[in-house]
Amino acid sequence: MMDDERLNSLVVTHGRWRRSHGKRLVDLSGAKLQYASLCDLALGRADLHCAVLRMANLERSNLCGANMHLADLRHASLRGARLRGADLRCADLSMADLMGADLRGAKLVGANLCGALLPEGIVQIGPLWFGGYLIYWVERDGIQCNGWNRGKCGALVEFERAVERDCPHHDEDMVRRREEYRAAIAMCKALRQVRLGVR
Repeated sequence: MMDDERLNSLVVTHGRWRRSHGKRLVDLSGAKLQYASLCDLALGRADLHCAVLRMANLERSNLCGANMHLADLRHASLRGARLRGADLRCADLSMADLMGADLRGAKLVGANLCGALLPEGIVQIGPLWFGGYLIYWVERDGIQCNGWNRGKCGALVEFERAVERDCPHHDEDMVRRREEYRAAIAMCKALRQVRLGVR
């Protein structure tokens, strides 16, 4: 079956088409697609919010800009998938295969990466005292942490400046928060140094 036919059949069975800015987009929010073969499909900007994609095959699929917030992707194969700018916040990616996937600009805050095969050095630190997680891309020196930088990836040095600027020294809770952030920043710096020989 041609990819367009496969996609149309999938949407008719499990979701719906929706319009946004004159474009037809896939809405599979909440769809139960465990074990589905979705490889090589064009799902860019698709709504897969809360979709169950456990053990699904999404290899080489275009998922750029897709909303996969809270999606269940346990044991899914996303090998070679294009996930640029995808919203994977709070998604369960435990034991997922992401080798060769393009994660540039993807939002991973709160995602469960336990046991996932990752395409590059990505470290998840937490939960921190407020229950959130810090995501650090070692090679790219990029960091995501909750609402900082509007959820976008920023440089570690920018995050370090924000911590020193925004965590007051007189508030006991903020002092603890600042110290946890400092420890996480020190760990990120050490990992980068070991991995790349960068000081």
